[in-house]
Amino acid sequence: MREFDILLISACSILLPLMAAAGRYRRISYRYAPLVMLLLAGTVNELISYAAAHWWHNNQVNANGYTLIEYLLLLWQLARMDAQENKLLTVAALSGLLIWLIDNAWLHGIDQANVWFRISASLIMVYFSMDTVTQFMLGGSSHVLQKTDLALCFSFFVYHTYRSFILLFSFFASHPFSVISRQLWLALAVINILIHITYTIAILWIPRQPSTSNRYS
Repeated sequence: MREFDILLISACSILLPLMAAAGRYRRISYRYAPLVMLLLAGTVNELISYAAAHWWHNNQVNANGYTLIEYLLLLWQLARMDAQENKLLTVAALSGLLIWLIDNAWLHGIDQANVWFRISASLIMVYFSMDTVTQFMLGGSSHVLQKTDLALCFSFFVYHTYRSFILLFSFFASHPFSVISRQLWLALAVINILIHITYTIAILWIPRQPSTSNRYS
């Protein structure tokens, strides 16, 4: 399979969890609203990226905007799971916003990749997702939505762990566009496909008729 085919499949794979969410929209409570918004934002970003790359040969402007939206929505999703202190997440959100502004307004132009923000955001997400998974595993909770929460948090952890690694590797590599770097980025595309499949399964795990005590509004 050609690299372009893998990248295309990776981009289109976001439609899987989005369609699952659309098919089960009556069963998805406000608890997972940030995830649904993230899937919608990701789909729109893929469309804009394709158009920008085709017409202007540069899609960094919308990509930089999407990285901030993605980061804030992921933090909001963790907050909705009630697994993190809201004050700590608020500090992380404000810190991320400050780093994004500095990176795009000072360190780089808005039409260049905001590398420092992407690295910082991924490392912060690694910490929060790992901490959340640990809380779920050690807390002994039998919550009806725990399987969905665990699948999502584990996906966040895996994706951002690898993304932080590849961003750091590319940043410090003497030849960032080497064959090795290209293969690493291609592996990220494959991981992205697997993550979207996991999102789909997590959404399908949401119970058909959760009890009133387990609803989140």
